[in-house]
Amino acid sequence: MTQNVQQRLEVKMQKRDIPEELFVQMRTCQTAANEFLRQFWSSVVPASGEGPMSSASPAQKAAKAARMAGYLVKTPEKIQAIIEMARSSGVDAGKIEMAMKPVSTAVEKALQFYQTRKKP
Repeated sequence: MTQNVQQRLEVKMQKRDIPEELFVQMRTCQTAANEFLRQFWSSVVPASGEGPMSSASPAQKAAKAARMAGYLVKTPEKIQAIIEMARSSGVDAGKIEMAMKPVSTAVEKALQFYQTRKKP
């Protein structure tokens, strides 16, 4: 997913219609969200080789999942801030929304999973 978004953004940068500062913000947001997603999913879904010898207890994994979900819940507002920055820079906000959509969708799915799993 990271490569897909990065390739899209690189194509857009080649057209020079996204200012460098905005592009950096988009890339930073996407990279951070992907790392939080990776950490989140690794704490809620057991790895293929993971068994009773796992170093993290279920309580530790649950705490990590909660922490990562706390970070992920902030992603939509960060994306919205980037979209607003684009608008104020005269950049087509629709292009930014489209480029950030895969990250936004992945975060939404992770948070939905977390909310439904958390309920008794």
